[in-house]
Amino acid sequence: MEFLVERNELLKALKSVGRAIGKIAQAMPILSYVGISYDGNEVALIATDLEVGVRVPFPTRGKRVCDVLQAIVAPIGVAVPARLFTDSINAIPSQCDITVSIDTTTHQVLLAYQKAKTKIAGAPLGDIPPIPGHGEGIRTMTIPMGVLTQLITPVRHAVSADDSRPVLTAVLLRQTPTTLLAAGADGYRIARSVVPIKGNEGNEGSEDLLLPSKPIDELLRLRSSYKVADEAPVSIDIRSNGVIFTVIRDDGKKHTVVSRLIDGKYPDFERIYPATHTTEAVLDADDLIAAVRQAALFSKTSRHQNAVRLDIPANEEEAQQMMAIRVTSSAEEGEYQADIDCVSEGDGCVVALNTGFLLDALQLFIGKEIIIRSGGEKTPVLLSQRYGGTADCLLMPMSLR
Repeated sequence: MEFLVERNELLKALKSVGRAIGKIAQAMPILSYVGISYDGNEVALIATDLEVGVRVPFPTRGKRVCDVLQAIVAPIGVAVPARLFTDSINAIPSQCDITVSIDTTTHQVLLAYQKAKTKIAGAPLGDIPPIPGHGEGIRTMTIPMGVLTQLITPVRHAVSADDSRPVLTAVLLRQTPTTLLAAGADGYRIARSVVPIKGNEGNEGSEDLLLPSKPIDELLRLRSSYKVADEAPVSIDIRSNGVIFTVIRDDGKKHTVVSRLIDGKYPDFERIYPATHTTEAVLDADDLIAAVRQAALFSKTSRHQNAVRLDIPANEEEAQQMMAIRVTSSAEEGEYQADIDCVSEGDGCVVALNTGFLLDALQLFIGKEIIIRSGGEKTPVLLSQRYGGTADCLLMPMSLR
């Protein structure tokens, strides 16, 4: 098999599949390989770490294939060491055309460009384990890329990185007859996002999918790296042992991200959300972000490490009044204090929050007005957008004593 490809297009595809190669490759060397596959229609790169699989097609010219019928029945190609192959392509001048020749008998790849040649020894394409997610099909739904991004982005920051609790390393996707919910939690914060969907009205109840964070990150990167339009359809094929995301890119090619599902039951996080609150404040998110960033400079070295204190004023009057939230942090080196205009209602409270977690949550509301709700210094604090938001974040309080 032989084809012509522009160096930058091949390198972009390699960077995308390279993220599917994980630490497990040390135990299974074939997982450090990337497959070059032709299915009778297009050439694609494939890689898997047994948890996530990625298939990335790329534009080629002048394909010559010995046996097209064989490729249609089963993809033909070769597996090559990902690091060596990527480094070889990186070394080729930018925008250079590369002639790629693949010998499926000797499993060698020849890269010819300008007056140079590089030969790389590989392995049979079939040595790469099947990517996950090929169990019995359950159902398929399709949503626009912009809606999927709007759903996932607000919760990704709250997903745990602690492998001792595998369920919390997952992004929860919960489908109901009219909505699709995503959630992430790590024991100190919870983020959730809900978007309306159509076409599922006939299905009763809800169903949970627990997705590893790696395929979620790949989907978010895909939007920018391949300039996928907001209205581009994303097919979500739910299988008995995994889920397959298929995205139609702007160049018309299908980019596939496949993931296994994490076993287990996701915690009933919604019961942690307080049913009532005694204090509510409305303020500008950008003002609070600026103040918390300054406060974080001192909170890093204080005995209450990474804590910032919010003093929300009381207002028991029926009419809303302009007041101020006080943001404070202190350490041996100094202290920071700022007053931020707000409209408050209720008893008022003093609450301490982790500066990093608070800043992560506030990034969701840049340029917006937010509502902060609290039931007191020992209860979780809920942050949400004042108008039209689809996401919120619940932060556990810290103790300053």
